[in-house]
Amino acid sequence: MVKEQREKQAEFDEKKRREELERAVEEQREKQREFDEVRRKEAETEEKKEQAEAQENKEE
Repeated sequence: MVKEQREKQAEFDEKKRREELERAVEEQREKQREFDEVRRKEAETEEKKEQAEAQENKEE
């Protein structure tokens, strides 16, 4: 009986640990997506700035 209880507790602990790891991985992925989105927007802004400068230079 004690052995069964220990096994059930071990299974429960393992399941909890796995859930926590999965949650941490998903949080990390979300942070990475947000970071990538910021980088993409920065690149777009920089490209638009360069295009505007090129257009300005062409007009001069």
